Amino acid sequence: MSGVETEASDPPSTGAPNERAWPSAPRVDLSGPVTVSDAQLAVSALFDDLIEMVAVGDESLVDALWGDGELVMIGLGPAGVRRSRAELATGLDAILAQGERLSFDFPNRRIIAAGSLAWLFAEGVVSRGHPDGTVHVGAYVASCIFERAGGRWRWRQFLGSEVPHPEGSGQ
Repeated sequence: MSGVETEASDPPSTGAPNERAWPSAPRVDLSGPVTVSDAQLAVSALFDDLIEMVAVGDESLVDALWGDGELVMIGLGPAGVRRSRAELATGLDAILAQGERLSFDFPNRRIIAAGSLAWLFAEGVVSRGHPDGTVHVGAYVASCIFERAGGRWRWRQFLGSEVPHPEGSGQ
């Protein structure tokens, strides 16, 4: 986690179908104008929650990401782009069904907020623990777009990928 202060209570529901409050709802009043630092805290908390949900194989991950149905996820295997809830569920299920224990560490993050939009770019590592006990560690990047809608920050785009090592790099 990135050290964002959180509280356990969920923010009020907007009544959207499949809406799920993220576990680390930041201590930010989203009912009025949001400062850049408030947006940065909220977006960072959403990103941290995604990392944790993937690491523990949380079955509610699809609902949490899909939110109000305006998400595009890019970088989930050969199919690449997921535009519907069913495509998102299929892609995430395939990743989680591989039997790997995934963990991420993103020490390098940049969050830019402007009005009701925020962008996050993160560089870090992914660790893939295989059932045979071996662990593969690789560089990973993520670029995400969020929108403040209905008093909450919502995922709009996730692009994430392990960064391949160039041929002959010795990695």
